[in-house]
Amino acid sequence: DITHPTTNNDQQTKPTTEIMISSIINYSKDACIRTDVTGYGVPFQDITCLYPTLGKITTQWEKNYDANHAFIWMLLHPMVPIITVAIYLLLVAVGPKIMERREALNFRKSMALWNFSISLFSMIGFTRVFPQLVHNYATMGVYDNFCGDPVKAYGQATTGLWVCLFVLSKFPELI
Repeated sequence: DITHPTTNNDQQTKPTTEIMISSIINYSKDACIRTDVTGYGVPFQDITCLYPTLGKITTQWEKNYDANHAFIWMLLHPMVPIITVAIYLLLVAVGPKIMERREALNFRKSMALWNFSISLFSMIGFTRVFPQLVHNYATMGVYDNFCGDPVKAYGQATTGLWVCLFVLSKFPELI
């Protein structure tokens, strides 16, 4: 039971709901500010620091993830998604012609395992990204949420890892 002293030292009063919530959750934009580990200097709010319960369900590796390596690799290899989509479109166009004289392949068990894996991945990703989304909507304006620096909003630590994994998961999903 959280209590705060009143002007009379002999009496204790129960705090208001707002005070109770603020002692559990810190919505301050200045709390738990970290800078990415590679030293690029982009400050971001660590969601697992702001909400300690989230820290209990995330690994240290997730908390220390630095997305700058993935960002730099993607910037240096812009042809990878273009080539991937071109191969996909080629297979969509040519695949039916190749398969029209062949017997259908039975991938029922493989597809079930694939769909289960994608569902599990999505559930884990949701538990990591949704709290950041809610926090951002509670503490940032519309412009910052949609047009601001994505590294500050989602790009580092646990949330950054799972956003990066979500983006990269689109490649195998093309299969």
